[in-house]
Amino acid sequence: EAAIKKEGLKIVYSPDAVVRNKGPETWYEFLRQRRRINYGHLWIKKKYGHRVATAHNSSVLSATLKKLGPNLKKDIWLAGMVATELLSRILARFDYMKGKNAYTVWERLDSTKNLS
Repeated sequence: EAAIKKEGLKIVYSPDAVVRNKGPETWYEFLRQRRRINYGHLWIKKKYGHRVATAHNSSVLSATLKKLGPNLKKDIWLAGMVATELLSRILARFDYMKGKNAYTVWERLDSTKNLS
C-alpha cells in the first residue's frame, strides 16, 4: 500500500477480484500472524510516514459494528475476533517499543502451509 501510494497511484476496491489465501488454522497462529502484521504497520508508519488503511481504529470499529445483528453466535465470534485483534495490536506495540523481534525473518506458521 505504501509503495503504491508513493508512486502516485491509488488503491481502489474491486468487487470482482478473487484472492485466495491460506490462513492459520489455530487461534495461536492467527494471533502470531496478526501480531507480526501489526508490527509491520508500525514500522511502515515510522519509516515512510504512511498509515495503512486497516490501522485506522475508527474505520475498523465502524465496519465491525455494521456486522452486528440478530445472530448471537456470530456476534460472540465477532467479539472474540475483535479481542484477538486488539491483543495482537497491543503485543505488536510492546515488541516495537522494546525494539524486539523485528520480524525480518518470519516464523513459519505450520498450518498455513498445509494445503491438502
